[in-house]
Amino acid sequence: MKSCFSRSPLIRVDLHSLSNEVFARFFADVISYIDKYDAEDIGIKQASNDLKNSYEKVKSALDVVRKSGFTEKLRSLDKLRDELCRGLSMMIKSIINIPDENKRDAARELNIIFDNYWSIPKRSYDAETEAIIDLFRELDLPENVARVTLLGLTVGVEQFRAINTDFITLTRQRLDQNTQRRGVSMKESREEVQEKFDLMIYRLEGLIALNGLESPGELSGFIKDYNTVARHYKNVLAIERGRRRAAKEKNEKDDPDLDNNENKNNNPPSAPPERG
Repeated sequence: MKSCFSRSPLIRVDLHSLSNEVFARFFADVISYIDKYDAEDIGIKQASNDLKNSYEKVKSALDVVRKSGFTEKLRSLDKLRDELCRGLSMMIKSIINIPDENKRDAARELNIIFDNYWSIPKRSYDAETEAIIDLFRELDLPENVARVTLLGLTVGVEQFRAINTDFITLTRQRLDQNTQRRGVSMKESREEVQEKFDLMIYRLEGLIALNGLESPGELSGFIKDYNTVARHYKNVLAIERGRRRAAKEKNEKDDPDLDNNENKNNNPPSAPPERG
């Protein structure tokens, strides 16, 4: 189904690229604005009801994803990787002040990297996992491997890597086990709510074509609020994509062969649970 506009007055977001948690928050925000206005007055009552019903399935599937990860083992592993990250950072900072010039220089370079990831222990499960993988992409560059070795931090770095790998593996196992047992598919739920959302957007575009953007009643107010929400999530997605692209380009520039081997041991789960 094609839009009736060459350029839609409604801001679109690449929902497929959003994580499960952010995907759900997007629809929660959109639905909150639908509830703020009169869906019948806007002209989207049926479409909005269909969207809400589909969103409930996403919430149910997400609940399974969240609960499947809330185990003591996951919490323990997450605590360990937080402690290892902080410990390595503190050790590197302490070496900056030693007399050995070579070690001081190596510590300064590594400190810059760790400072870029200072918030890792404060992030949600999925965000922390992605950030740690990005951190290791930088630490695995040849010059940084040499610096880690020079400072005698190889054992600590590899322990950090192993704990993060264990965390990812356990998350995957729990997600697969619980989702299959309950018969809830996040993928199917996302596809369904996406379809209902698209239908509502096409309905809105048709109403705008008939009535104009500044039409009286609830329509114009809802459109403005919706675009505010959509613009926010586009910005969130753009920032995340820019960060990942910059890290990837840096790695490829420094080591062209790295792209073939990255994430060998650290592929993240498609939708790790957030802290609860």
